[in-house]
Amino acid sequence: MKKTILLLLAILFTAPALFPRVIVVTVGPNGTRTFDPANITNAVVGDTIRWVWSSGTHNTTSTTIPSGATSWASPIDGTNQTFNYKITVPGTYNYVCTFHAAMGMTGSFIAAPNAIQQTGTVVNDYALSQNYPNPFNPSTSIKFAIPVKSQVKISIYNVAGVLVSQPVNENLNEGEYKYEFNASGLSSGVYFYKIEAGKFSQVKHMVLLK
Repeated sequence: MKKTILLLLAILFTAPALFPRVIVVTVGPNGTRTFDPANITNAVVGDTIRWVWSSGTHNTTSTTIPSGATSWASPIDGTNQTFNYKITVPGTYNYVCTFHAAMGMTGSFIAAPNAIQQTGTVVNDYALSQNYPNPFNPSTSIKFAIPVKSQVKISIYNVAGVLVSQPVNENLNEGEYKYEFNASGLSSGVYFYKIEAGKFSQVKHMVLLK
């Protein structure tokens, strides 16, 4: 049993890092005047929407967006083939191709709030706490602390060492944080959660009971 745990931990510490989530919208696929997908409902704050040119001459221009969000207007054509927009405010975003809006070339995305909450600002060292409650069903809190601004990743692995989720991959300021992890899409069992922040890395386990 001890050898198995050590093997799993070795897998976790050597698993390749993933990039932040990017949601791709194809612009003018197959010569059409459309965005594909035209409507996105599963985005969260921190995600990036990436428009990628396929054909024609288009643009992506915001129309109605949440208060506090940054508006945008960018050509999407053979010269300007991509445009990225990082979501910083939750809410509903609507946009059009101004050249073809009358032809129905519109799009939208809905962004939910990020599940990370900052609970304190004064921190002396890196830390990863045991999740609570544990066992849990289906949600549990994962608390961590970073003493300096860091790119923070939290990755969830099953007992086979397979990455099943990476809910946190953000640049966070110094402080204490709490992340609410919802495992409604996972099966009962033992899982490992790993934090990577700067040169700090630590793994703990949790138990999902349904």
